[in-house]
Parts: sequence; structure tokens; C-alpha cells
Amino acid sequence: AIPYLTVAIRQASNRKEKQRWTFLLGQLYQVTDQRDKAYKVFSDIPGMNPPYDMDISARILQTEVYPGNNPTKPLKKLKRLSRSRKNKDYLDQIYYAMGNLYLTANDTTKALEQFHLSLNKATKQGPNKLKTLLVLGNLYYSMEAFRDAAPLYAEALPLLKKTDERYPEASFRAMVLKELEPPLTLIHETDSLVNLSTWSEEALNHHIDSLVKDAQKKAREERRKQNTQEALGKNQALSEDNRNDDKEPSHSTLDPTDKS
Repeated sequence: AIPYLTVAIRQASNRKEKQRWTFLLGQLYQVTDQRDKAYKVFSDIPGMNPPYDMDISARILQTEVYPGNNPTKPLKKLKRLSRSRKNKDYLDQIYYAMGNLYLTANDTTKALEQFHLSLNKATKQGPNKLKTLLVLGNLYYSMEAFRDAAPLYAEALPLLKKTDERYPEASFRAMVLKELEPPLTLIHETDSLVNLSTWSEEALNHHIDSLVKDAQKKAREERRKQNTQEALGKNQALSEDNRNDDKEPSHSTLDPTDKS
């Protein structure tokens, strides 16, 4: 698709079509992991004088494929955009983009701050909020801050379609964190009851790792059960359809001249 789209963009005489196809080309480069090319295309779009929604979206997507680790220049642009009144409806996306850039600079603290600002400014339960919930949940999960990750996955799951490629991981992690909630609450809030305060850091980490492995095992078992139930339900529905087809009367055509 990319070669044909590239030709179509070069030959396009309609300005709006050229803008739309260029944006699509950037998205295709992104999903095929051609980050440098995607960044270049998204960088070109604001100079094409597109509709404002497309301009902002291109700037946001740039941050998802930023090729360097020193995002000072794009951060300045985004901070300037965040101060403009006309961008009040886009603040959630702008803060999300800033969080992405801080991540590329390995500044996790500022990235977390921007992602939380993004959630606070989100006014709709749509795809933009979903992206922030997932990136923030994944970040906390990778940091083993499981109690912080849990509500983020719980909020994200209803916004995800089961056909979404992100659904399996988010669903699995949500199940793991649900299993982990009671013991982690005990560790963080009532450690004196089980004498955890006297444990060494190594022993405590080992204990938490064991809890995580147990929760992952239970989550895998729960997923297998769900998959089995769904498969049985589909088979049952198919069998019922086949039985109904067998019961339908045949409508053979009678020859009106047949007097037998």
C-alpha cells in the first residue's frame, strides 16, 4: 500500500486529498515500524496548512516515533501550544505527547507527571484517553508499581474492543493485578501484622516476585477457562443453527400439470 500511496500523493491535485493521504502515509510508516520515515512525514504535515485537528494530531503522533533522545526542541513547541487558549480542548493530547518525549529522554518522573495531567484534562472516554491509560499503566507495571497500574488497566479495559491488538496484554495484566490486590494491600498497609517490616529488602522483593508469579499463573488459568467457555458457546450456537436448518421444510416446486 505504501508505494501506491506515495505515487498518489505526488500526483494529487486536490489539496485536501494530499493532506489526508500524507497523514495516512505517516500512520502506515508508524504501524510498519519505519519510525524515521513516519517522523519525517508527520513533520511535513503542519507546513501543508491542514485543518487544525490534523495539525495537532500530526504533532502528537510525531512524539510516538521521535527518533532521538534529546527532545528539547519539540518540547518547547508543545509547551507553547499548551499555553494557547485555542488548544484548551487538546490539552490532554498535548500533555500525552510531552509525556512521550520525556520518556525518550529517560525522564520517567516528568513523563508520569505529564501523563497524569493528560488524564486530568481528558473530557471524553475515547481513543486519546485510552492511549494515555495504557501507556501509564504499562509504565507503572514495568516499574512494578502494581497498585498504581491496577486502576488504570481497569479503566482502560471497557474502552478496548476485544479485537484490538492491545486487548490481550491489557486483559491479562488486569487479571494478574486483581489477584495481586489483596496481598499487595497487606504488604503496603498492614506489614506489621505479618512482620514484613523486619524483612530484608531482598527477602521482601523475593516475596513480591512469588506473589506476581502466582497471580500470573491464576490469570493464565482464568484466561484458559474464558477461552474454553467462549469456544463451547460458539460451538453450541453453531450446532443449534445446524439443527434449525435441518428442521426447515423443503419447498419443492410442484408441476401444476402433474395429475398423479
